Amino acid sequence: YSHTNLQGQSGRKLDNALMAVGSRLATDADFGARQTLYASAQDLPGDTFVGPRFGMAGRSGPVGRSPLAKRAATAAALWELSERLTDTKFPL
Repeated sequence: YSHTNLQGQSGRKLDNALMAVGSRLATDADFGARQTLYASAQDLPGDTFVGPRFGMAGRSGPVGRSPLAKRAATAAALWELSERLTDTKFPL
C-alpha cells in the first residue's frame, strides 16, 4: 500500500480519518511504483506476484501470496466481475 494523491478527501469524516491513519502506515509513491516497474522490466513467468521482499519494506522481487489469492476459482470470479463491470470481454 502506497500513499498517493489517489487517497484524497472522501467528504466523510470517518473515511477521511481512516485515510489519514492509513497514510501514516503506507509507503511513499516512489516505493510503490518500484514494484510495477520491476514487474514490467523483468522476464518473469506468468502468475508471478511482485512486491517488497519483507512485506512493507525491502528490495522488489517475486513474493508469495495468500492461499485465497492462489485459488483459480477466485481469479476466475474476479476476471468475470471485471468483464461485467466494464462491459468488456477479454478473450484468452
